[in-house]
Parts: sequence; C-alpha cells; structure tokens
Amino acid sequence: MNYFIFSLVTFFAVLAGARPVQQLVAKIPANLMAGLAATGGLLPAVGFAILMRMLWSKQLSPYYFLGFILAAYMNLPSVAVAAVGIIIVVIQWIRDKQIMDIENKQKEMVAMPHNENQTKSTETAAEQEEEDFFS
Repeated sequence: MNYFIFSLVTFFAVLAGARPVQQLVAKIPANLMAGLAATGGLLPAVGFAILMRMLWSKQLSPYYFLGFILAAYMNLPSVAVAAVGIIIVVIQWIRDKQIMDIENKQKEMVAMPHNENQTKSTETAAEQEEEDFFS
C-alpha cells in the first residue's frame, strides 16, 4: 500500500509539471529544507555503515577502507569507487584462478602412475623448458 501511495504522489507531480512542483517546494520552510539537506549529506555514510555491518570480515576490511578513502578523501563518486572495486575483483579472480590451476597441476602430477613419471623425466631439458614456456 505504501508503494502505491508514493507512486500516486510521483504520478501527480509529473502530471502537474515542473512549475507547480517548484512552487510547492518554495513553500517548504527553510528549517525543514536545511534538515533534508543535512540528511541527504549523511546518506553515503549510512550506506557505507550498512555495507560494513553486512560484509564485515578481516579479509574484506582493507577493501572497505580503500572504498571509504576513495569516496571521502579523494572525492570520487560512488560509481567510480564501484568501478575500482570491479577492477580489483577481476584481478583477484585471475590470480585465484592461476593459483587453482597450479594446485590442480600438482595434484595431477602426484596422481600420475609411476611409469608415466619416468617417461616424463626422460624428456630432454629443452623439451621440458619449451613445455613450461607454453603452459
């Protein structure tokens, strides 16, 4: 029901046009407008606090503080901070994938039958170096 009421207010504001809405906003007392402006200034801090409460862990805390520093002290908009976060996620994903691939190769080497290990060790040093280069 609340959403319906809010949608009606928005609908009639758009229907009436900009001039009547501006006149209505001009009639709002200055004290109330100052309070709304202060509240609007606190919204980014509230958003960061909500994120911190939901996601806080020792592993994620450096990223939280990095985002806070980028937003608060470097005056970057939230979209730019999110873009930096996406870049960091992609870099971490690539690094983690490489580590998992190395671990899987090590498991495969351990699981190889004994005679395959012997044939592998009889390869020349040049062949092994070439294989390592292209893998």
